[in-house]
Amino acid sequence: MRFVPQDARPSAGALDSEGRFTLNCYDGQDGAVLGTHRVEISASEMVSGGMRWHAPKKYNRYGTSGLEVEITGPTDDVEIKLTWDGGQPFTEPTAAEW
Repeated sequence: MRFVPQDARPSAGALDSEGRFTLNCYDGQDGAVLGTHRVEISASEMVSGGMRWHAPKKYNRYGTSGLEVEITGPTDDVEIKLTWDGGQPFTEPTAAEW
C-alpha cells in the first residue's frame, strides 16, 4: 500500500492478515506527511500460472485507483473501502504463459 501526496515523499506499508497497516515515509516509524494522498493498494501475488489478484487491478496504481485520503494529523484510524462488483480473486497468466 502507498499513500502518494502531491508534492512530498510517498509513504508505504504492508497490510496484515486483518487488513491493518502502518505507514512509513522516512525513518520507518513516522507515518505519512500531512495533506491529501492518492492511494494505491497492491493485492496480488505471483503463483504458478501467473499473477493472482486479490482485489481489482485498478487499485494497484494510484492514478487509476480513485482512492484519496486526507491526513490532518496523527491518527491510527484510517479506513479505506474497496469495491469489487461481483468479483473475486482470479489468476491472470503472465506474458510468458500466453
